[in-house]
Amino acid sequence: MGVQTEPTPHEGAALAPRSVSQWGTIGQSFAIGPIFGVGFLSGTVAVFAGFNTPLAVLLAGAGAFALAYVLAMYGRRFAGAGAVYEYLAHGTRSSVGIIGAGTYVTGLLFLGAGGGFVAEGYLLNNLLAGELSLQLGWAPWALLSLAAAIGLNWVGVRIGVRTIVFTAGLSVAPFLVIAVAVIADGGAAGNTIAVLDPGQTSLNDVFHGILFAVALFIGFETVAALGEEATAPRRTIPTAMIVSIVVCGCFFVLMTYVGAIGFGRVALQHNAWYASGNPFGELGQRYVGHALGWIVNLTIVLDLFSVCVAFTLAASRVLMALSRDRLLPAGLGRTSRRFRTPAGGLATIAAWSLVVIGWAAISHYGAARHIPNVLEAVLILSAAGSYLITLVYVVLAIGGLWLAWTDSDRRRLWWRIPVVLIAIAVPVLSFDGSLNPFPQYPDDIAVYAAAAGVGLTLVWYVALRIWRSAAVAVAARHAERVLAPADEAPGVGS
Repeated sequence: MGVQTEPTPHEGAALAPRSVSQWGTIGQSFAIGPIFGVGFLSGTVAVFAGFNTPLAVLLAGAGAFALAYVLAMYGRRFAGAGAVYEYLAHGTRSSVGIIGAGTYVTGLLFLGAGGGFVAEGYLLNNLLAGELSLQLGWAPWALLSLAAAIGLNWVGVRIGVRTIVFTAGLSVAPFLVIAVAVIADGGAAGNTIAVLDPGQTSLNDVFHGILFAVALFIGFETVAALGEEATAPRRTIPTAMIVSIVVCGCFFVLMTYVGAIGFGRVALQHNAWYASGNPFGELGQRYVGHALGWIVNLTIVLDLFSVCVAFTLAASRVLMALSRDRLLPAGLGRTSRRFRTPAGGLATIAAWSLVVIGWAAISHYGAARHIPNVLEAVLILSAAGSYLITLVYVVLAIGGLWLAWTDSDRRRLWWRIPVVLIAIAVPVLSFDGSLNPFPQYPDDIAVYAAAAGVGLTLVWYVALRIWRSAAVAVAARHAERVLAPADEAPGVGS
């Protein structure tokens, strides 16, 4: 075939110099969206786990912690704007990195950097219509939140991260007030550790709850996209991943305990948690006062917006990294001359989000489930994104086996391998629970959309192998240039 020269990167693909501190990376890792997860998603777990919802969340948190440790092993070795793209390309093979990157960024576009704006518009419209009788429809608010998220990411990474930290910090306060009030009161039938006894429901119910509880933790890995902008990334990024999982995991367990005792065992047998629509707002009104109902709704809206900002930040950088490596068109790799932010990636996300918002506005799938059409559109987009990102989690965890096995320090192998196996098992089980039995119409659309995303990624990869084989061979080379920066000690992580 002859000697192939290494392709040169696109010009204009440089991000701002390292300026994101340890606290900044921790803020970005809170893309998990703890308030949105508790306030909007926890009811889905309760449908299956019932009174044992805290147990299901605790076990899912253990699996998420194992996965965070695996990603920390990657983060100690590699750093770059491409996040899991560089992790997989260097930790396994370049082809795995490229396919994983395509799958991952498609998941981000479905879940947060696209579909999230539809959900934000829906929740914000409901809040304003209920409290201020301002009924403009969800679409204008979705467009406004899209413009705000793109604008914040355009003017700089630190502005975006500060927005995430501010909204998360502001949003947690009313939930903690509710937690204190419910626990002090004893809930419906008193405080109890029976929520951790699977005999209250069944092991099967608990395992089904785990499968949906895993979705509460999706997004912590987006901090890896700050690999070229964070100070000492091989230290700060792995630390941020671990801290976010521990803090959010404790918060999730606390609040699901509050939900379990607040509604009570009997009410949960009739799906009171899921059916509420605003479960913690309802508990706030019941145990604290009427004002907390709308305050909780407001905090969920704020936290979801921070999730949109964080997912947009991550997706735009992965797109830029792929373009910089000649794996995507040059325009996606352009950065703003003034702010040094990924202008091409942000423009692409804005265009995609407009398409998604338009699709959600004309979709009519909600009729089949007797819910608003826009809400069913949100569920489809969220599920499709979750399938794709969870698939990447499985691949990352499998690659973690190789990282653990090839580490020079083999004294820790006896406990590292079990941790990695847990990280593999949890997302695999989540697929089993969500696909067995196979979702019915219209929820099955999410499965087909995710499969189409994987299919398009494979087609893209084959095209690259044919027409840009040199770029494939040296994929993710930019991460190597920051593998051991001068401000860090060499060597692999713990």
